[in-house]
Amino acid sequence: MIRFIDGEPQAIWYSQHGSGQAFAYDAVEKIGRRPVGYSARGTHANYASAGPHDMLLPGTHLPFNLLLTDHSSNGTLWDPTLNAYWYTYDAITSDFTGAQN
Repeated sequence: MIRFIDGEPQAIWYSQHGSGQAFAYDAVEKIGRRPVGYSARGTHANYASAGPHDMLLPGTHLPFNLLLTDHSSNGTLWDPTLNAYWYTYDAITSDFTGAQN
């Protein structure tokens, strides 16, 4: 998720299992102006960098911590704009409106 202020990207959130990481937009790797995200193999987590990422498995209710490692890499590059849904949100009316082409 990217936070915009006055139409300019300010921050980005990479979601990871039960939590995630926030970064200033200027601090993350980009191709052009578009931020790069690295998907973890076999999970829904995404990261700001490639490589191993240790994490504690949330919600297990075990009497010990369960440490797992996600692995992300420079896999296939894909363009999410090719199948994105664009909309605007009005905070006053709480209305979502589909953007016009």
